[in-house]
Amino acid sequence: MSYKHFLAKILAPVLALSCSGVITLLQLSKVAYIQAEISQAKPRAVYLLETEQEEANLALIKHLPNFGFDNLIADWSFLRFLQYFGESDARQQIGYALTPKYFEVFVSRNPQFIQPYKFMSPATAA
Repeated sequence: MSYKHFLAKILAPVLALSCSGVITLLQLSKVAYIQAEISQAKPRAVYLLETEQEEANLALIKHLPNFGFDNLIADWSFLRFLQYFGESDARQQIGYALTPKYFEVFVSRNPQFIQPYKFMSPATAA
């Protein structure tokens, strides 16, 4: 067995493992930062400000010209609704006031796309 062949067989796995280890260490620090950021609850005023901004965004989306992209706008608004609805810390502090507005935007843009209705209809019922 030649020296080059030996190096190729040993060096490649060692290099791959060391690179994987370095990437893992770098990602662990980022994960720790994100977990620390998540554990800090935002004050109610921040959530209220975010809600006002989102309400303004919904009003804009509702009155935007469609340019033939109603389905895309409806899908995008549904994805934004899922993010809004899933933010449990904010919803516990300030409630679900924007849920019907998301539903209005979605239904006005694409009334035939009924799969998201099963998510949105119970969320708007109060």
